[in-house]
Amino acid sequence: MVEPLLRLAADALGRALAGGLADASDLALLPEELAVEAWNSWIAALRDTVLAAHMPPPPPPPLLQRVLAGFGVAFWQPAVLRLAYPPAPALPPGLTALPLVAARLQHLELRAPGLTTLAPLAAGCPALRCLSLRGCAALLDGALAALPSITTLEAVDLGGLAGLSDTAVFHVAKLPRLSALNLSQTSVGDACLQFLTYGHSVAAWAAAASVERLPPEAAAWPPLLLEHLQLAGTRVTPAGAGELERLPRLRFLDARHTGLSRAVLGPLQRRFALQAVQAAVLTDSNSAAAAVVTRDAVLCRCGAAAGGGDAGAPALSDLKAWQAGGVAPLLQWDPATGAGGLLLLVDGGSGGAAEEKATVPLGYRRRRSSDGAATAGRVWQRGGAALPGSRKRPLQ
Repeated sequence: MVEPLLRLAADALGRALAGGLADASDLALLPEELAVEAWNSWIAALRDTVLAAHMPPPPPPPLLQRVLAGFGVAFWQPAVLRLAYPPAPALPPGLTALPLVAARLQHLELRAPGLTTLAPLAAGCPALRCLSLRGCAALLDGALAALPSITTLEAVDLGGLAGLSDTAVFHVAKLPRLSALNLSQTSVGDACLQFLTYGHSVAAWAAAASVERLPPEAAAWPPLLLEHLQLAGTRVTPAGAGELERLPRLRFLDARHTGLSRAVLGPLQRRFALQAVQAAVLTDSNSAAAAVVTRDAVLCRCGAAAGGGDAGAPALSDLKAWQAGGVAPLLQWDPATGAGGLLLLVDGGSGGAAEEKATVPLGYRRRRSSDGAATAGRVWQRGGAALPGSRKRPLQ
């Protein structure tokens, strides 16, 4: 008897939220298994309102945002996110809500061709370890000034961002835990190598001069323990290659399509006891070389993004599927489209770029599988395991 009453209460809360008669913070009081009931009820109430010729009028965008934020803070805290947005605007409206669901976020892949600022990332990603900005073609050097505040970052993938120059690396080189960096097909040159090794130069000077406390401007440059560096298609020259010998833990270097010949790379190969692959790739791991040369894999150091695409992986539970996909309405929705736009996204409309769609439709409907278990229909996630009720394979 208790469980039906709790479900009725969750249903009532969802409808009250749709009418502005309840506070979104009340969602935090719900057990996780009842949160789906409240979500379904809220969406159903919004759909009824929209289909009833706006009589009564749909809730205003600020109210919808507060409810989405309430669900996000209480239940949607993923470790991995892959987001894609259309070419405009410079700051997608939904991306400003990222801090609400980023408390546990470790791996973020962002494709937003019009994006010009990284402020939402710097504002609230306290656990972020891996960041890929491939596809954010409008980013310029100044935008990366926000990155040093994310002190947990270990891997940064800037591959293909031709608008970035050495000044961008001036900012990236201040990340104290940076161990993997992809600068392939950017416009960096020899100066970027000086920035990446400047912390070691400062440390060597301090040791030689017996300086115990560095001035703030020098202390801002950590001696990077960089292990993985991709420079393919950049403007680095033999004149700057010697700087790389200052990196004490270098294990992988991709210098294809640069001015660094086999003869130039020879000293580095001997210094770090690496093997040469395709003449311009130095590595201590064939698998690492294959990931870059053959698959052009996105950098990852956290491990949270690995292994999610196995076709034979166990299906996620209804609750986990909802939690995994729940961030889509919050991060992809444009408030200017109102309740109708939100429902289009929930029902499977395009919320991201047509070519690289990372929207997770959330038409969350219960149906019965062949074994009688409740499963979720029309739920799938890009880059992860196939979710219940989905006929689509995850994109890799």
